[in-house]
Amino acid sequence: MVIHTVGYTYAPKEEAVRLGHCRQTIRKEPERKIRCAGDEVLHHGWTGIPYRSPWSWRLRAPLTEVLRITAELDGFTETAHECYSIETDKRCDRPIVYDTKVPWDSYYADMLARFDWIRPACGLELREVLKSLKTLGEEPIRLEVLRW
Repeated sequence: MVIHTVGYTYAPKEEAVRLGHCRQTIRKEPERKIRCAGDEVLHHGWTGIPYRSPWSWRLRAPLTEVLRITAELDGFTETAHECYSIETDKRCDRPIVYDTKVPWDSYYADMLARFDWIRPACGLELREVLKSLKTLGEEPIRLEVLRW
């Protein structure tokens, strides 16, 4: 089992993850060491400036779902969906929900935003948050939706 470290800087979400209200995060797909359902994630916050201060809290949890998407300014496309059962300790692939591009102003994008603790909880705001974090730009980007 692989352990991945995930830090939080988006204030509304950090508190929700720490308290167990938010159980999803969207991250850039790493070039190496991709995250898989069943891997463990060590979530943490910072006491001050991110990457320059000690961690303020920690939370370990196994990933129960990893949804891979390709995001663009006009929407996103699912590319893979895997899940993990804690009870049986097995991984499985789930069918892709949408095989066409999903617009940011759709119900499905709104649900991703709601689960990711974006405020206000809508797909268009999720797109703006991804743009503000320099994750989403002119070129398509591969993202991972991590759930625990």
